[in-house]
Amino acid sequence: MTQLYAESQLQERLKQAEKEALYYRAVAEETGKKALRRVEQLEELIAQKKQAEKDSADLLDRVRQSNEELSEFAHVVSHDLREPLRKIICFGSILNESLGATLSEEDADSLAIMIDGAARMQKMIDALLLYCRITHRLAESQAVDLNQIVEQLRDFELAVLLDEKEVVMEVPQTLPTVEGDGAQIRELLQNLTANGIKYQPGNAVPRIRITASAADHGMVRIEVTDNGIGIESACQENVFAMFKRVHHGNMYEGTGVGLAICKKIVKRHGGRIGVESQLGEGSTFWFTLPLAESKAPRQSA
Repeated sequence: MTQLYAESQLQERLKQAEKEALYYRAVAEETGKKALRRVEQLEELIAQKKQAEKDSADLLDRVRQSNEELSEFAHVVSHDLREPLRKIICFGSILNESLGATLSEEDADSLAIMIDGAARMQKMIDALLLYCRITHRLAESQAVDLNQIVEQLRDFELAVLLDEKEVVMEVPQTLPTVEGDGAQIRELLQNLTANGIKYQPGNAVPRIRITASAADHGMVRIEVTDNGIGIESACQENVFAMFKRVHHGNMYEGTGVGLAICKKIVKRHGGRIGVESQLGEGSTFWFTLPLAESKAPRQSA
């Protein structure tokens, strides 16, 4: 009797073991299937990611090629336009000198408008060429001392303008050394300073103040503040757009390209640019550039 009971218990255990074996085999098969499906999903995601990266690289190459072609096209067209404009200005001036005494007042005005229009277009083309050069050329990264840039502007590029307008130019603190293209950064500061001198009310004495302060992520913020006519709040958002002039009429000369060039330079250096202004109370144009040294610029006392 005891032997029969033992055999019955053994049979029961064997059946239980078989059931467990079948269960775990099924679980293992299902787990294997899930793992295989997961592997297949991961392989599909990897393939999609590689294809997306390839598509993105191809698109980037096409965009880069398109930009280069547009830049080259603008450069060629601008050069082709400069020569006929130069002839219009040259021969128009010759006619004005030789026929000036015989022309009626209306004809003389028409000739003067023609020469002036050609001269304005020539300035716009020159500005467009500069914009194309900045867009096309890769910035050469080097340490740029902003103090030296300001001194160069005072002694050379802006020397005549500073003297004619009796400009008061203040740099109350030692400016930092930044990382970037020295020629482009000089163009940036020259444009912003010249704008502050140009857009003045009446015969006011221009005052330009250049300061620096630390910014986030290893950047420095440079501010160029003037006491000029200011900019309406509604116009500030688009002030850096190409050919956008916020001051209408002929009172203030300009091509509408200068601030677009400034934005392009700052963007190519990985920085940001903006303006804070109130109409009739001057403007502060600010931009950020990467510091070339670990410590932030010293604050003015």
